[in-house]
Amino acid sequence: MLVLKLMLIHAVIVGQPIASPPTSASLHIAPSGGFELAPQPTRVSQTNTKKAKRDKIRQRIRAMRAWRLTEALELDETTAAKLFPILNRFDEKMEPVARQAAKLRRRMRKGLKNAAKAKDIDKGIDALVAVKKRMNDLQEKRFAALRKVVTPIQAAKMLVLLPEIDRAIQREIRKAMRGQHRRRRRREGLRRDVEGDPLNNPF
Repeated sequence: MLVLKLMLIHAVIVGQPIASPPTSASLHIAPSGGFELAPQPTRVSQTNTKKAKRDKIRQRIRAMRAWRLTEALELDETTAAKLFPILNRFDEKMEPVARQAAKLRRRMRKGLKNAAKAKDIDKGIDALVAVKKRMNDLQEKRFAALRKVVTPIQAAKMLVLLPEIDRAIQREIRKAMRGQHRRRRRREGLRRDVEGDPLNNPF
């Protein structure tokens, strides 16, 4: 069973691209006359960096979920091969909805803190309720699809487990995002310390 768990966890995270071998375009002639890898740009765009971090979090979350479900449902290889692709497919649909919900909640908290107009708060409520309905709809469709590939006992266990796992996933995402915000604030603070505040610099 342990070997099967490890195989399943590997199967749900191997979607990450494997580094390709160097091509002729990435090689140049060294001063010694041989070939060596051409220097690559060290600066990565902020968008790519965020995507890489998001992919890393996604892989870790899927591995955690695969382990828990494999153990709790006592999955065999055949069932797992059907179940995890369904979960991964719905992840792709649910992630943007979850991000939109988080964005709306932040906007709502900011509006309440800054005493926003009642009309604006009401619009925010409508938007957040609509997003929550969309998430609930996706969760129902996900369970309906999963139910087709497992036994009734396994479906009952999933009905209890999946909400717990979803909450754990959201906690992991929030924790990761808080870590990113803290690191960004530290970097900005260090940069200000190094560069100095021009408004307070007498020279």
